[in-house]
Amino acid sequence: MVSTALINGGLGFIILVTLLYKMGDIADVLNPASGFSFIPAVNHATGSVPATNAVAAIILVMEVCSAIAILATASRQTFAFARDNALPFSRALAHVNSRTQIPVTSVLVSTIITVLLSLINIGSTAAFNAIASVMIAALFTTYILSISAFVRARLQPGGIPPTRFSLGKLGMPINVFSVAYLCFAIIFTFFPTAADPTPINMNWSILVFGAVVIFAIIQYFVHGSRIYQAPVTQVRKSE
Repeated sequence: MVSTALINGGLGFIILVTLLYKMGDIADVLNPASGFSFIPAVNHATGSVPATNAVAAIILVMEVCSAIAILATASRQTFAFARDNALPFSRALAHVNSRTQIPVTSVLVSTIITVLLSLINIGSTAAFNAIASVMIAALFTTYILSISAFVRARLQPGGIPPTRFSLGKLGMPINVFSVAYLCFAIIFTFFPTAADPTPINMNWSILVFGAVVIFAIIQYFVHGSRIYQAPVTQVRKSE
């Protein structure tokens, strides 16, 4: 995993620097006629329309593959939470088809929600951008919660169990620094991107994020706190 990140990150950095040097006028890139900034940048860098179309096709294919992978992850997480009675209608969402061995209901629900969210762009671009931009804040939040859980476990008697991959004595400082950095960085994900914000271009991700957090808290106290048991509790009982 580490070597993959280093190789892809190194190659991506080289491509990024090359594109930035050859993309041409920044105003043309920021205000493209097509709505996609990378198209005029690649076109100016390559000087060829066929080459630009080829690069755009590659990016489109990668986006489709990424969407499929993300959808699979979302449906798998939906199934996992439903299996632990952490969601409404958990019994239906956790059902696994006996023939395909796939949680079909979780896959269908995840797909339908994704399609409905995509349709928002037809009615309001600002609303769709708010939902899309909240992804970074949500990702940072999951990192903060999971790393904080590790910090808390390290401070408890006995610490954490031995693992195949360990940072040793550097683990705790790295975890603490990561949480501190993420708590600082998440603030900027809610900043407006326009110099003169209006209701149209305002970054409404904080509203969407807050609504999801409030719904999750209510869901926990109304439903989850009564029946939800984290998998780790079952592991401790077995031990």
